[in-house]
Amino acid sequence: QVEASTVSFRDCLLRRDIGPDKAKFPLVPGCEVVGTITLLNQKAKKEGYRIGDRVAAMSRTGGGNATYASYPVSCIAPISKNVDAAEAVCLVDVYMTAHQALRLSKKQATPLTGSNV
Repeated sequence: QVEASTVSFRDCLLRRDIGPDKAKFPLVPGCEVVGTITLLNQKAKKEGYRIGDRVAAMSRTGGGNATYASYPVSCIAPISKNVDAAEAVCLVDVYMTAHQALRLSKKQATPLTGSNV
C-alpha cells in the first residue's frame, strides 16, 4: 500500500516515450515509492519480508502513483517506520541504486574489502 510516491525525471521520459525503458499506456507514473507490504509471493517470503513491513521501492516503468503498487523483491528494501514517507521517497532513487549494487556484488561474490562503499 503506497504511502508516498514521486513524479520524477524518469516518469517524464516514460510519458514522452524517450529512452530505453518503455511503459504500458495508460501510464501510471511514480517510479519511486514508500509503502507497506500487504501481499507477498514466495520469493519475498524467502527474502525475509512479511506483511506489514515498511519498504522503499523503485521501478523503471512507474506504477507508484496509485493506492497499491507491485514490485519485484529485487526492487524493494526495508525502511524504518520512524522515517517520514514523503522525505524517504525522495531518497529512493539514489539509495536503491546503491542497495542493488551491493546486493549484486554479494551474489557475484565480488570482494568489497578495501573498497569505498
